[in-house]
Amino acid sequence: MRRFVVAALVFIVCGFWCFAFTLDLSLDSFVLKDVALRSPDYQSGLQVAVLLEKDFQIRVPLTVTYKKNLVCFEGALKVAYYPFSKGLFLSLSMLDMAYLYNMGERSARQYTLNEIEAGWTFFIGKRFFIEPSVCFRDPSGTFTDEYEELRGYFNSYSKIRIRLLCGYRLFEEAR
Repeated sequence: MRRFVVAALVFIVCGFWCFAFTLDLSLDSFVLKDVALRSPDYQSGLQVAVLLEKDFQIRVPLTVTYKKNLVCFEGALKVAYYPFSKGLFLSLSMLDMAYLYNMGERSARQYTLNEIEAGWTFFIGKRFFIEPSVCFRDPSGTFTDEYEELRGYFNSYSKIRIRLLCGYRLFEEAR
């Protein structure tokens, strides 16, 4: 997990200094649903994104799912494509890993995952944005055992996930 985080940060920084138009930071507000419904497990996340060209964006979402003695850290490297330069986007995970820690037994397990996502980005002013999206986990059926095992631990870990990111554009370079 440490190697993945370091590699993702190096990739973002290099991309930011060499190519970036924008640098976005957003929070997944999906945890509010879990709190409101008093779910036995909670899922929250953070995403950093770098826009390389006007149509392509590199995203690094980090998600934490937790319940009593279990914690699942999920990190991914995604490529998002904006076919109309803004608004609608399609995203594909290039690398998606999850680490499940059982604090009661002090054990850890690693999972390889994949997902695709489609959504829309709405800007409020120049810097704030809201991004509703639908995420399809394991669309090819390649990692069914991994997803079934994670779903056995966490009720909120479904195959289809609705996300609502609320974010802020930290930096925008005019070219």
